Amino acid sequence: MTTVAELKNLVSVADLLRRYGSTPDAQGRWRCPFPERHRNSDAHPSVTIKDGRAFCWSRKCLGEKGADVFELIGLLGGLQTFKEQRRRIEELAGVTHANGKPNREGASVTAYEICDRSGEFVAIHERIDRDGEKTFTWRRLDGTPGLNGRKTADLPLYGSEVEWTDPNHRIVVEGEKAAEALWWAGVPALGTVTGANSAPSLASLDVLRGRDAILWPDHDEPGRAHMQRIGERLAGVARSVRFVEWPEAPAKGDAADFVAQYRRDPAFSERLETLLASARPWGMDDGPMLFTSLGDLLNEPEDTRPWVLEARLPVGGLSLLAGKPKAGKSTMARCLALAVTRGDTFLSFPTSRGPVLYLALEEKRSEVRRHFREMGATVDDRIYIFCAPSPADGLPLLRKAAGRYAPVLIIVDPLFRFTRVKDANDYAAVTIALEPLGTLARETGAGVLAVHHLGKGDREGGDSILGSTAIFAAVDTALLLKRTEKYRTLSSVQRYGEDLEEITLAWDPTARTIAAGPSRDVADQAAMGDAILDYLAMTKEPVEEKVILDQMEGRRGVKVKALRALVGAGKVVKTGRGGKADPFKYARSCEHREQESRPELGNKNPDATSSPQSRSSCSVVPPYIGEQENKNQKTNVSARNIVNDSCSRDFGLFASMREQENGPLEQESWEIGAEIIDDET
Repeated sequence: MTTVAELKNLVSVADLLRRYGSTPDAQGRWRCPFPERHRNSDAHPSVTIKDGRAFCWSRKCLGEKGADVFELIGLLGGLQTFKEQRRRIEELAGVTHANGKPNREGASVTAYEICDRSGEFVAIHERIDRDGEKTFTWRRLDGTPGLNGRKTADLPLYGSEVEWTDPNHRIVVEGEKAAEALWWAGVPALGTVTGANSAPSLASLDVLRGRDAILWPDHDEPGRAHMQRIGERLAGVARSVRFVEWPEAPAKGDAADFVAQYRRDPAFSERLETLLASARPWGMDDGPMLFTSLGDLLNEPEDTRPWVLEARLPVGGLSLLAGKPKAGKSTMARCLALAVTRGDTFLSFPTSRGPVLYLALEEKRSEVRRHFREMGATVDDRIYIFCAPSPADGLPLLRKAAGRYAPVLIIVDPLFRFTRVKDANDYAAVTIALEPLGTLARETGAGVLAVHHLGKGDREGGDSILGSTAIFAAVDTALLLKRTEKYRTLSSVQRYGEDLEEITLAWDPTARTIAAGPSRDVADQAAMGDAILDYLAMTKEPVEEKVILDQMEGRRGVKVKALRALVGAGKVVKTGRGGKADPFKYARSCEHREQESRPELGNKNPDATSSPQSRSSCSVVPPYIGEQENKNQKTNVSARNIVNDSCSRDFGLFASMREQENGPLEQESWEIGAEIIDDET
């Protein structure tokens, strides 16, 4: 077992003071770690070290007899017992296992406490060195292994809580060991905790906001790639970013190796200052062309949050919501924004909860406010809105806003008002304009959703998007919003995952929200079924299938499926053997006729429900009046007319949807029945 004396040799009082952000002046006096106990919170150097004990001029801080390394760690860490103090010193000295027992197996275990900027404990990161190899584990304060699902990218930088006399500069290094080495040298440093294969999130890097950051990578390609990603994310966050290289560094050498190599050199401070002063300004343009080996790529951890909208909008991806004018694009975008900021499902798909940036570049401010209010939005919903024409330098300003708010979703509405592309059909110009948006998505980790228009005509898939094919090529997901005479639909074409089958959308006019309805095929089939039932209600005799199909407007496949479904549901009876001599014929079933003609309880006019006009279907199809003179003459019964002018008949799943078929989805005008009502009136 390591003795107390040995532990004091391994971890000194000066080491602890450096660890907690104190540095000595030219006279060897240190800043007290408890300035709040001084008169007027005096932070001037007031601590001296003598015989392994720290003494402060203010006796309130370290007592009359001062504090040795164990007493000091107790004061700094709030550790009441000597057992707790000793265990912490052993961890700092690298001589304990995770369970706190002395190490007897030849491995050095160092535990680092990760805290947020307020000093709140977050996790313990343990480094295990054995036989020249290092491994890392995570545990929580209670000793439970792991991070309980939290991503390392979202953890604070090591040392985020430490206050330094220099508020403007921070050195960013990879790992806690390198950060502590610079602390020993009196240099304000922050250590990443993600490993080289990942990088801290924008929220974690916010501790560098407005400061001058110097990135010190490990001396290898993974280390440089790690700092390259951090540099990209710091654009618009840090006041300046510089990149320092230690030319004489050994393979994989870092700041800790620099300190270990030169700490006993009388010119150590000057050597370190010279190196830091040589740091060159960093920019994405002069960054290295980084390659990752297949092995490293395969070993990268899976993203635990790959979607902003499950299976539809990827994290860190550029997506498109396209529709024709008045189809409801902006309304859908705002509904999505509210769902994401609350972590609610949207169109039955889960969302990743987090802040949302919404750029409403051609919307009326009053309409945006009214729509969110009617959806039930509150001041607690983290949606940040820019409602004005796009500024000329919109992209760098948006990058800064993303650094400030750390959104999970950024909505740009509409796309070309932001990118200012003059010719939407110019492939090269569109590609150049959209590339920065894709880069913004990757750097911030947010999903970027751009709102755009569909072109004229009835083209399908990506070909329906207005403008150059470069638009469709640039996005990971294209959401296609369409408005027909019967209802609105949504489908997707995706780079990742399966495409969304065209679904119908149901509108709640009170809350001004939308919900997913059945697929368009199912809805069309239901509408066609109603049309067939109304047609058969006008016939006295069973009708051949060909005659029925000829009388109905619409796709043949939908008509056939609807007729088969009616037979299967017992609402239509099929007779005949199917040959020329005895073809299949169809008629409404007696049971179904009885259900529709049965008088309602208390109805004083039982005959009122006996005709097709007055039955519960509410059909406006004229009643049958005698036999047709020309049996081949069409009656022009269409599924569209039946849907718009009749109530559902046992296709209850679609009843509510039909009530909203012409409901509003765009703020400029709301369609109610056959009327168009201007929302501003």
